[in-house]
Amino acid sequence: MRYISEKQSKSIMITILEENKMLVKEPLNNYTRNPMKNLEFELKVRGYSQETVKAYVLYNKRFLKFIKKSPKRVRQNDIKIFIEYMLDKGFEKNTINLAISALLFYYREILGRRFHIKRVKREERLYSVLSRKEVNALINSISNQKHKLLFQLFYSTGLRVSEAVKLKTNDLDFERKIGYVRSGKGARDRIFPLNEQLINDIQIYLANRKRSSIYLFDTRYGHLSRRSAEELCKRSAKRLRINKSITPHTMRRTFGTHHIEKGTSIYTVQKLMGHKDVRTTEGYIKNAKVDYQENLLCELDN
Repeated sequence: MRYISEKQSKSIMITILEENKMLVKEPLNNYTRNPMKNLEFELKVRGYSQETVKAYVLYNKRFLKFIKKSPKRVRQNDIKIFIEYMLDKGFEKNTINLAISALLFYYREILGRRFHIKRVKREERLYSVLSRKEVNALINSISNQKHKLLFQLFYSTGLRVSEAVKLKTNDLDFERKIGYVRSGKGARDRIFPLNEQLINDIQIYLANRKRSSIYLFDTRYGHLSRRSAEELCKRSAKRLRINKSITPHTMRRTFGTHHIEKGTSIYTVQKLMGHKDVRTTEGYIKNAKVDYQENLLCELDN
């Protein structure tokens, strides 16, 4: 048996202690010395989505770069100056309100500052909605089976693009004709209906695809990206020469509007689309044909 000398024993203990210090010290330094790392860490442990984490960190970084101050020296008026700058530069109201939410989270929740900033009043806009004829033309113009199925899913279910691209095959229950959104917006799960045609097309697609994957819309690196889905919409609209802005959200908006026009209850549409508040769903009423709007507004009053 080989014995370790006292000197060697001390040396080993020092090495172990130093390694343990590094393991504990490294992440703590990152989160306490770097304000944005601190923000990112706090958002993640509170369960915010990856998209929200990226957006909140981005706008806080942009604000600090603009104001040229450390977070501890920031005052409420500095945020107002930044908002004025964004308004002058023509940023959309929704973007500005996202920036306000990001800044208030950091300065209120993490630094404990009593800042009170009102959100910018949103513009009342009418957004592009496709007709049923345009939807059919768009879907039928796509030759790639995977891409065609993605567009069918958008229109048939009203899923958000982030929900659609991450959809897993085991989230589809063909027997019950439903699918599951796992950790959707606001970290909420929900179910969505699958019609017979969509189920049939999904089954044919799965039977024909060459690569095995847990994702419905797979790639070599995982699942189809949000940006790729958005680019597909843009290219398809250009090819068909549809004079409307077409994005995955246009397809989602079209799903909601067409349901409203065929008489689906506003509260059912709210559940189908995963809106936390029915007031969000009410926004789709403006895009419906005028003769449908009065009935839906009466439904909300009752």
